[in-house]
Amino acid sequence: FLDTRRLDILLPLMAARFSRCADLGFDAIEPDNMDGHTNDTGFGLSAQDTVTYVRALADMAHGMGLDIGQKNAGALTKALVDVMDFAVTENCLTDGWCTQMGAYRIAGKGVFAAEYDVSRSDQPRFCAVETHLGLSLIFADGDLNPGSMRCPSP
Repeated sequence: FLDTRRLDILLPLMAARFSRCADLGFDAIEPDNMDGHTNDTGFGLSAQDTVTYVRALADMAHGMGLDIGQKNAGALTKALVDVMDFAVTENCLTDGWCTQMGAYRIAGKGVFAAEYDVSRSDQPRFCAVETHLGLSLIFADGDLNPGSMRCPSP
């Protein structure tokens, strides 16, 4: 985990990474681990610490011409949806928190959902929810081996 309160240290490091992505022709980035405040990091991070850090990352990405996405951390959606361009979720259907990402749909922004290790027999049920929630859903194995499956087009 990173002490995301240390913007003086982290932002220059992230600027170098974002710049490399921009130089390589990337259109967007999604910084991972936006939920440090919900884990025992040893830093005593608050949700506001995370929001401050992620908003600074969004400003940086946009300044480099990159879109930026929220990764998980559904409880922070209302504080971030105005500066983020899309969202990426992992197992939000399995874990029951996809509705926290609804502000992205309302704002006309994409929510790209990955569900891991869902049995083929359960996939149709997940696909029905995908349509209802306006997600773009893939199924993958937890080891992220090549090959994923999408819901069939309606």
